[in-house]
Amino acid sequence: MNHRNHYEYLSLFEKMMTYDQLLKRLFNEKLSTSRSCSKLIIPIPKVFREGSKKTVYKNFLDTTEKLNRDKDHLISFICNELRTYASIQEGGGLAIKGRFNEKDIQKIMRIYIPDYVLCKSCNSWKTDLRKDIITRLYFMDCKTCGASRSVASIKKNSFEIIDKRKNKNL
Repeated sequence: MNHRNHYEYLSLFEKMMTYDQLLKRLFNEKLSTSRSCSKLIIPIPKVFREGSKKTVYKNFLDTTEKLNRDKDHLISFICNELRTYASIQEGGGLAIKGRFNEKDIQKIMRIYIPDYVLCKSCNSWKTDLRKDIITRLYFMDCKTCGASRSVASIKKNSFEIIDKRKNKNL
């Protein structure tokens, strides 16, 4: 080892941190990132009845934007949980067949958010949901910690298939 390499090695060695210094640095970075994360605040569902057999979730599109999720994915989940049909109205509201109230929608959102929005590793809501074309599985990617996991697919209800068959015979 020549003198030049020896001095470079010593300067690198002096710059190395001790175990305690590394731990302090890690916890300081962890605290700063946890403080900077904001809470997920979604709008309270504005739900009203339209007629006797239809419910309208007026601020549905605002909710999908806040959650950063595709509206069709959330519609499928809501329809599956409520065992009914739904469609988007011109004003951006979700027309749901049946009589439901605000608490029903809130209950569904409490199920949807932990399964399809929150990261299991860091509890961040800054995630993306993507569908793999080859495997047809949904994956959730966290923008905060970089974790990725598969999430359950939303299965179609058997009654939807039966009703489609009825419509074809008409």
